[in-house]
Amino acid sequence: MVEGQKTGTSTAIAPNMPFSVVKRTPGGKQMTYHAERVLGEGAFGVVMQAKVLETRQAVSLKQIYYNAVEIDIDINYPKEIMCLHELNRRNHPNIMKLYDAFWAHGERKRKDKDVPDVHRCLYLVMEYFPDNLSRILRHTRLHEKKLKPENIMFYSYQLFRGLNYMASIGYVHFDIKPQNILVDGTTNRLALCDFGTARRMYIGATTPAPYIQSRYYRSPEVLCGSNRLSCAVDVWSAGVVMAEMILGHPLFYGKGKEEGDVKMGSMGQNSSNHQMFFEIQKILGIPTSEEVKYLNHNYVNDFNKKGIFMERHPLKKIFAAKEPNPAIVELIESILVYSPVKRPSAQQVLVSNCFFEHIFGKKSNHLDDDKLDGTYPKEMYARFTPEEWSKADEKIKARLHPSQYFEEQEELRILEGDVSDTSSMNSL
Repeated sequence: MVEGQKTGTSTAIAPNMPFSVVKRTPGGKQMTYHAERVLGEGAFGVVMQAKVLETRQAVSLKQIYYNAVEIDIDINYPKEIMCLHELNRRNHPNIMKLYDAFWAHGERKRKDKDVPDVHRCLYLVMEYFPDNLSRILRHTRLHEKKLKPENIMFYSYQLFRGLNYMASIGYVHFDIKPQNILVDGTTNRLALCDFGTARRMYIGATTPAPYIQSRYYRSPEVLCGSNRLSCAVDVWSAGVVMAEMILGHPLFYGKGKEEGDVKMGSMGQNSSNHQMFFEIQKILGIPTSEEVKYLNHNYVNDFNKKGIFMERHPLKKIFAAKEPNPAIVELIESILVYSPVKRPSAQQVLVSNCFFEHIFGKKSNHLDDDKLDGTYPKEMYARFTPEEWSKADEKIKARLHPSQYFEEQEELRILEGDVSDTSSMNSL
């Protein structure tokens, strides 16, 4: 149970390794978390590999500093914990699990001081994964290799399964990137993590984007400052990640302002957004005025007054040297479009021919048992949750998970048979 909360600006500076932090419960029990090494550092926290000394369980330990006054936890519960509690209700295989959260004192290193400051920290105890997609891609670059086509296939599929589950209960992640995609190299299981920017979406409500540090994966509507955002933001980011798995580096990668780039209203005041939007234009071409309406209708009149033309570059040419699966390239092209309403949903991506034919087989009415030989992670065949299943019609269900759909139909037939038998007996 979390004791309390402090709000304010957090600082993500890794503490000295190794160190231990102890959680004590009212009943007198204690759990000792021994942090061994830093796994990652972000704007709002430091994530470490740790071990529970009492049970020898490997976990991830996220340490967050808060500098303002302490207030009651029930009034202002950290959003990441609230989100994870809701997402973990169904034990989804592609969502990282939160085991515990508690307060304890921790050290924060300061560049201007030799002695570290001691602050009260919020610790999140989470499921441990030995790797993430960013480190895997970095490794392939250093050794001048590329991901195998089957790896790209099942990483992409699990990524969209996680997004589909989030969308089914109304959440948008807002910061999908390789660093936030955890991977178990032994089982090839993938899970989403870092839900600090995640937001619940409400129909008709304005939803300005939270601060997103990773500019390479921002969708066009986020770059343009739209306050009508949707799950299409995550779908775009996932499409960019898929492209990076093929190329080995970000698809939209810009370092500075270029001549001839097209400004969209006040977006030109934000140098980072401005540069990234130009990088997108260099590949997708300049958006039409109709597409601009969906990005930010306030920019329609100011958009491209100079009449600059930039040609679209087909992704199959950009990817040609990597010799990717054509079905994957076709899917990425359908995702990376300016208009968010024209992007496929995560559910539509999952039932695309790209995945269905490779994972379940072209003519399969149930699970292709030959695929369960270890070629693909078993998590790819996990049943869909009630929330996900309820959002799909009969045709979609038959492609989402043929075996689950077949079993559902069998149960319905048995139930209808029981009802029919009962009616017959009543008539006698």
